[in-house]
Amino acid sequence: GTPCFKPYDPNAATPADLAETTNDQGTRVPYIVHVERGVLNRAIYDMAVLFDPSSGAAEGGLAAWNRKLLWSFGGGSGTPYKQFAPNSTWQVDYALARGYLVAVSAHTDQQLNSNHVVAAETVMMGKEHIVERYGEIKYTIGTGCSGGSIMQLQLASLYPGLLDGILGAPH
Repeated sequence: GTPCFKPYDPNAATPADLAETTNDQGTRVPYIVHVERGVLNRAIYDMAVLFDPSSGAAEGGLAAWNRKLLWSFGGGSGTPYKQFAPNSTWQVDYALARGYLVAVSAHTDQQLNSNHVVAAETVMMGKEHIVERYGEIKYTIGTGCSGGSIMQLQLASLYPGLLDGILGAPH
């Protein structure tokens, strides 16, 4: 299921129920997630990554990011020709807790955009943004079901190197 994330105020007292997690590199940190929302290629996107807001945090608070990207592709099929927020969620606990940066975009939700060229451009622009803002990416994995699986297969087939791996089945 979707984890229950609550807003976090670094200027307030640390919540008593603040969870901790250990990423896939063995780094143990508070389970605090930085979420960025913006627009790339005319589409609203969300990106989320483990973040340590403490003043002594290493690497600008991003020491727990394992430099891996999970891009979540949404299902369905359609092209409404309007700007919507992504249908897919950044709240992918199994990836965030292990240190992955999770990204979603309305242009990579098949329900909101069935054009694989636009989807590929959006992933390329998203990866460029991540490198410029957060640092180098070791590899990118796509995930998603139904139309999200179709979009991953199209991008993996037509744009070699854009996705290093895909998870096209329900999980």
